[in-house]
Formats: sequence, C-alpha cells, structure tokens
Amino acid sequence: MVNGAPGIGKSELAVTWGHRRAEQFPDGLLFAALNGFAPDREPVAPAEVLGRFLLALGVPADGVPRDLDDRVGLYRSVLAKRRVLVVLDDAWDPEQVRLLLPPGAGSVVLVTSRRRLESLVVSNGARMLTLDTLSEDESVRLVDEVVGKPLSEQEPVAMRMLAELCGNLPLALRIAAAKLVFSPEWTVESLVAQLSDDDVRLRALDLADTGVGVARALAVSYRNLPPELAETFRAAGLVPGRWVSPHAIAALCRTDLGTAAARLADLADAHLLVEQWRGGFVLHDLVRLYAREVLGDQDAGRRTAALRRLMDHYLAACDHARRLIRPSGDGLDLASVDPTAPRPATAAQALSWYDKEWPNLIALVHAGAEAGLHQQVWQLVRLVHTYCVARVVSRDWHGIAEFGLAAARVSGDRRGEMLVLNAMFKINWRAGAVRGTLPDAERAYRIAKEIGEPRYLVMTLDQLAGALSAEGRLEEALAYYREAVELARRDGDALGEATVLNNLAQVEQRLGQLETAAQHQFQAMEVHHRNGDERAYVLAVNNLAEMYAELGLPAEAEEHARQGVELARGGSMQFEEAFGRQVLGEVLAKRGERVAAQAELAESLRLFERLGSPRAMLVRTALEGLAGA
Repeated sequence: MVNGAPGIGKSELAVTWGHRRAEQFPDGLLFAALNGFAPDREPVAPAEVLGRFLLALGVPADGVPRDLDDRVGLYRSVLAKRRVLVVLDDAWDPEQVRLLLPPGAGSVVLVTSRRRLESLVVSNGARMLTLDTLSEDESVRLVDEVVGKPLSEQEPVAMRMLAELCGNLPLALRIAAAKLVFSPEWTVESLVAQLSDDDVRLRALDLADTGVGVARALAVSYRNLPPELAETFRAAGLVPGRWVSPHAIAALCRTDLGTAAARLADLADAHLLVEQWRGGFVLHDLVRLYAREVLGDQDAGRRTAALRRLMDHYLAACDHARRLIRPSGDGLDLASVDPTAPRPATAAQALSWYDKEWPNLIALVHAGAEAGLHQQVWQLVRLVHTYCVARVVSRDWHGIAEFGLAAARVSGDRRGEMLVLNAMFKINWRAGAVRGTLPDAERAYRIAKEIGEPRYLVMTLDQLAGALSAEGRLEEALAYYREAVELARRDGDALGEATVLNNLAQVEQRLGQLETAAQHQFQAMEVHHRNGDERAYVLAVNNLAEMYAELGLPAEAEEHARQGVELARGGSMQFEEAFGRQVLGEVLAKRGERVAAQAELAESLRLFERLGSPRAMLVRTALEGLAGA
C-alpha cells in the first residue's frame, strides 16, 4: 500500500517497481487506473476492473459473468495457482480495492492512493509505505535526469533554490524541468526568479497543454473533501506560521478541541497536512500556497474576522503562559478572551509552549499588522516580551517590537505605546543594550503621567531611572528610583516595589553604597518571595550574593549563590542559573578554590552562550584570568 500527497510520485514508483520485478511474476502483470482522484472522471467500479482483468487473463468475452459476485469468484479461481503482480493505481477507498485482491500467497498487489486506507492493513494484512518529499540531492538529480544535462554542475546554487521552491515535490520538479526543456533559452536562475514570487508560483508550475499542474492535482483532493474538512483546510491555510494546532483550528472554525483534532487528522490522512509531532500539523509550502489561493476567493471581511479570532486565541494563550513565567502588573488581562486556548500548568510548560509557538507568533504579528488589527498586534507584542526576557530573545524581538510600536501609534493607543516602549526597554536591559534609550524612556514616562495610573508611573519611573543609569547619570537615577519606591508603597504595588528596589540596589552598589544596597536588595528578595515571583526572587538572591562578596562576606555570598543556582535549576531558569554560577565562580575564585571556580564559570559560560547573552564575554574574561593565574 503506497500512499502520499498529490504529486509525490506514487504511481511512478509502483509502475517502475513492477517493471523491475516483472521476472518474478511469470504469469503476468495486471494494471488498473482506478481514477479515485482523477479530475474529470468517476472512480472505476470494481465490477468494471474485474471484467477487464478477466479478459486480460484469457477469459473470452462471452465467458465474463454479469453478476459481481460471479466475477469475483471466477477472478479468484483463475488466479488461484498463478503468480501475478496486480497494480491498482489511485484508489479512492478500501472497498474499491478489496474485491480485486488475488487469492493465495504467490501474487503481489501494489495499491496507490492519496489516502492511507488503513483498514487494508487491519483486515487484509497490507504493508504501508508513505512517501515523503525528496531530499535536496535527490531533487537536483531528478531535474538533471529530466533535462538530460548536468545543470547542477552548471548552476549549483540556482538548482538548490529551484529544489526548495518546488518543495522537493517530484511533480513540481518534473514540471520545472519540462519548462527548461521546452524553453532552452531559459536558465535555472531565470526560472527561480519566476518561482520566487508566491503569487505566481503555482501558475508557473503548470503545463496547460498537458493538463498537468501542482494546483490541478491539489484541487482534486480539495474538491473531494466534505464541507467541514474543506473549511478546516482553508482555516489551516489562514494560519500564518509554520504549523497548525488543534487549538488554533478550534478558534478559527468555532468548534471544540476534539472536533478540530479529528478534522486535522482526517486532512493528514488525505495527505493535505503532515502531522510532524503529536498535535503539530504542517502544510507543505505548495499546499499552503494553494490553500491561500482558495482563501483568495473568500470575502476579505471574512478572512479578517477569522484572523482576528486567531489573534484573540493567541492573546489568551500568551497571557496565561506569561503569568506562569512571571506575575504581571501591566493591567492587561486577556486570558479569558478564548476559553479554548491551551493552558500550561507550570513555568517550564509555559516556556516550552512559547518555544514551540515562537515562529507562529512572529508570523502572526506580521499578518495582524498587514490586516490592520492594530490593537491585537501591540497587545501580542507586549505579552510575548515576558518570554523574550526569560529566554534572552533579542534578534527576533526587535523586528516585532517595531510592528507593535507602530500599531499602537497608528491606532492612537497611548497606553499601548507606553507598554510597548517599556517592553522594549526590558529586553534591552536583559541584553545589556540600554544605552541610548533615554528618549524612549522619557516619552513613556510622559504618557504615564497623562494616563495618571500609579502602576504605570512606577513602571516608567523605573524605566527612566534605568536609562539614566546606563548613561552614567547615577544620582539622577537614584532620585527617580526612590520616587518610584515611595509611589509603589503608597499604591500597594508590591510587584512594582520589589522590581524598583532591586534596580535601586544595583545603582547603589555601583556608587559604593554597599550596605544600603544590600539592605534594599534583601527587601526586594523578600517581597518577590512573598508575591510568588520566583524568577525575580532567584535573580535577587544572586544579586545579594554578589553584594555579600563585595562586602567581604564570602560564606554568605557562597550560600546565596548556591541557593540561587539550585532554585534556577529546579525552575528552568537558564539565565538566572548562568548568573548564579558566575557569582559562585567569582566567590570561589576569591577563596582560592581555583578548580571549583573554573567549573562553575565554564558552566555559566555555556549557558550564557546558549542564550546569546552578552554576559558571556564577562565570564570568558574571568575564565581566561583564572587560566593565566
């Protein structure tokens, strides 16, 4: 049983294999095109195929029974002692195949279908072979063979790009190769240039005179879908990211999770999707283009409404997940927008969910901005910044942050603008790139004063102080930090108070006010712990360890550093663990425990480098200093 997507090469494989093994079947080969997915023909009934096979096996025309059961009986009797190969190409369903299976163990049947026809495995002992796309090398070799000359040697880079644009799909590759044969003046590079335009690629991968084309092959599968699966296929095409989840389909199709999962499984069975991991469905690039082509026939308003539902779904999921990573005090509460959104239970699960969904979230920001869904865009950008801080994601973040800021400004949402500016500051802070952000901090603070809510004033005073600190204006920074602490205490904003106390202590440490810094750092640690902000608590423990070391309290410094490392390891906090090991390594180095210090610093360096943190440079310098000592 050979199954696979349209254009994957099922029929050619079956026929080629049959010819190569012909000598193993001395009594002949029987071939039937069952037209299960033929674009302009009805599937061939088993009775008709049996009639043809009986004639091919030497039964005279007047000896072919009219009754189906009699034809089946005669067919099996004729083949009972023969050894034949039967190729049943393009089957629609198992029932179209079962009556055509020869008896005995001597014969072999090859069935091809766009569906899995799994019941043939259960009831008839079939073996399943699912075809995948070709590798890059196989794709290039196929084009060379069809064209009849080594284009891969003449234009190696363009040939690899051609294979990628064809999605390594044999049908697409053969069509592309045929175009090069028909138009010898074309180079591979010129064909690649044409195929690089998503709007024309499917039209380019079509041979009008022959009726062969990628879109035509996909259209047959799509037209044969029941309405609910056709709707799901269109919904999958609407998702702008790399993969589709049952949760997203449930939101788009306004159905329950179980129904969405079952529909996606049915589409995978029809090879219009591939389930690459449990619950993760991927569209082949050309299938995605076809789905979007189908979507183009829909009303633009309906498409935008569907995209809005998808964004609301992700807003709910992101809000829930970010609160597991760190408590939030920004006033956004979107977790209840979509009750079907996924609900991870722990911070580690939330981070894992974000890791998997991150490419989809980036694509969703771009799609939302293009569709003019400005409020959802800036909200999504604000929500995901918690993940970006935890994972030290900076490169991808900067791109979507600009979209978020533009969306807030276009829609005139002053709170949105302030929250995105603040999120940008926090990412820059974690990445060590705060210098030069003072104008943005001042703008965020002005907006907070316009709004008048104390929590936003605390948030932006902290941001303004941090930007001043990065410019070396430490006394000014202290004044704003102290103002923010007092305001947070008056307003009962424990999260804001602890955050500002932590940052205040860092400036006091730089000014040499170590005892005061340690007091404020201890207070920040206690408040974070009381309010369940474990990630900030661990960071505060590490900061306090560093201050104890500077105060000449090595035992206390080591105790807190080890505590920070253990808490970070248990909570999937890579940055915090790396920082804790950095502090611990420095403490051990001061105590003369060189080997232990090197071990801690080496692990700190490994973690910081994995995260892409600039702190890796400081740790590497410390390691080199130990090595040279």
